[in-house]
Amino acid sequence: MKPIKSNRGLTLVEIIVAIAILGIILTAILSMFDVSIKETFKSGFRSKEVMEVQDIIDDLQTKFSQGSSSSSVIETYLSGKGYNKAATASALSTKVGTKNVNYFVQYKEITSGATTAKGYEVSVLKFFNNDNNTVRLTAFIYRSVE
Repeated sequence: MKPIKSNRGLTLVEIIVAIAILGIILTAILSMFDVSIKETFKSGFRSKEVMEVQDIIDDLQTKFSQGSSSSSVIETYLSGKGYNKAATASALSTKVGTKNVNYFVQYKEITSGATTAKGYEVSVLKFFNNDNNTVRLTAFIYRSVE
């Protein structure tokens, strides 16, 4: 006699277990995609804010590149744009007013060998994401070289 082959297929329990395992695997994979997409958007928003602050810095470098500027001229220019002046460098990260951009200007000398560059260190800080995040860039606006 030949043995009888089972043609029953899969049982309901086996199908439910397979679907549960597949569901767990898909949930893990989809949650990774979710985190990845959120981080990509955050990175894009941050890049946009960095570009806006870089535009402010570039504008300063272009406008005051001739070397005869003073801190009051730079501050007047930035205040005229509606940006908030910070009283100290440490106060730069404290939001004042409704404008999302703070700045701080301080005199600085940079010496390399026998050459000394005199000018102003300008820090620009922008708040974004409901003031939860900031972007800060600093530039040196030279006044004279000796």
